[in-house]
Parts: sequence; structure tokens; C-alpha cells
Amino acid sequence: MHDKIYLEGLLFPGRHGVSPEEQTYSQNFRLDVELYLDLRPAGEKDELHLTVNYQEAYRVVEEVVSRRSFLLLEALAEAVAERLLSFFPLLRRVRVRVEKPGAPLPGYFERVGVEINRSRKVKPAKALVGLGSNLGDKRRNLKAALAALSKTPGVRLERVAPLYRSAPWGRTDQPDFFNTVALISTFLSPFSLLASLLKIEKELGRRRESEERWGPRPIDLDLLLYEDLAVETEELVLPHPRLTERAFVVAPLADLVPELELPNGKRAIDWAEKLGREQEIERVEGYGWERD
Repeated sequence: MHDKIYLEGLLFPGRHGVSPEEQTYSQNFRLDVELYLDLRPAGEKDELHLTVNYQEAYRVVEEVVSRRSFLLLEALAEAVAERLLSFFPLLRRVRVRVEKPGAPLPGYFERVGVEINRSRKVKPAKALVGLGSNLGDKRRNLKAALAALSKTPGVRLERVAPLYRSAPWGRTDQPDFFNTVALISTFLSPFSLLASLLKIEKELGRRRESEERWGPRPIDLDLLLYEDLAVETEELVLPHPRLTERAFVVAPLADLVPELELPNGKRAIDWAEKLGREQEIERVEGYGWERD
């Protein structure tokens, strides 16, 4: 039996129902959500990335209820459960209860709704992280970032692309960049993974609050893709909004997953070939990440 996090009495407007009026006009829906996972690591280490952030869970449920439309409560509950399980790899099981206070019944009633329980096999999510550096010992900076990433709880470093040298983006009066992309598997949510990347940047000397836009930096870590999730918040956008604009991202990415379909329907290898002709980038030959 797993521990659980629960959110009770969530109230969101939505357009769900079989009648045209219900599909047109919003009404409130009440939800109870239970998230089953092992809470012992978070309890022992007191670290947020080892659990599910209930603020993130709230936003996930709100997005499904308020931005999508279903005929049946059963379909709404399934969508909420599926979204929670895909968004939070730490989850083992979810319980979703949906009530419709304004259901069109002919007489008095207290509650009407559905309740479902959904489980999944334990399987980490796959994510792609872009790495870059153009200050100091650039190779060593990248190796340090990869080492820190591999030691992050809930993250496994699977593969790292070859090293590339690229001209600076946005501002040309600065040193060239060294870039690569790492494929990882993780039990962290996208937001927790992003927080871990920002923490690594800070530990390696980057100060985002004081640097100039497009300016030089000792290390730059970007969350490019997280499974096939699409996220759009102030702190995180997935897929990365400039993913297919930069050769220094798609070239190493294509070395790892050449057939991966990126935004706009093209494969990674196709984007790499296109941008490689338009932008200044070269592969650094004879360098392996296993070397010092």
C-alpha cells in the first residue's frame, strides 16, 4: 500500500455534458484527487523534487477541467487521471472523483458523479536536456554539469551526444559556445527537473539574475523535451520554444534520436541538416565524454 497526497474539494468551471447548453456555458465541477506514491524519500530528506508538488497537481487538474470539453463525466475523470500519471512519473496510482453539482436532474439530489482508480507500471519518463558553455574551461564546465545531472536523485543519465562548437547566438561579441544534448530518464516532474537544472547552473557559477540577455555564461541547461508533453506556463514551456531555431541544439539532438519528430512535423535529422546549412556549427572530432 502506497502513501498518498490528497486534494479535496477542488472547484473548477468547465463545459462538460451531453446537451448543447452544457457544451456552451460553463458550470462548476467538484473534484477530489488522491495521488499514491512513496513519500518516505521526501519525508527523510525534506526535498521537494522527491515528491509531487500539489501546486503543480492543482494546475494539471485545472487545465484538463477548464480547457477541455467532454460529453461524459467518465471521460473527464479518465482525462484527469491520464494527465496526472503522465505528468508525474513518481505516481503509482491515482483516484479521481468528479461531481457535477448542477447536473440536469428532474428532482432534488445531493450529489452525482463518478469515481475511478487508475494504476500504471513503474516507468521513468524520457527527457532531453541541452547543455552549453562559452566561459572558462568550457569542456570541464559541461562535464561538471553532466556529472551533477547524473547524481541528481530521480535522474539517470542515459546517453550524451558528441560535442559541437557553435557561433554565439544573439550577440556576436563573445566566445564561441560548446554544446551537447543529454538523454535522461527521470522520475521527476518537468517542473522539478527544471528546478534541478537551475540549481546545477547556480552551483557551477551562473547568475541568471545579473547576466545580459544572450550574453556569455559558464553553463546553460535547457529542458528541451519531456516525453511528448506540451506545457505552457511562465516558468516552463515544452517543447522548448526555440528548439527548431538553433543548429547547436538539433545537431547533437539528431545524433541521439535522429528519427524523433519535432514541432512542425520534421524529424530531428531533417532539422539538423537544414539548420546546419544556415548556421555556423561544427562537430568537435576526437573528443569523448569519458576523457578528462
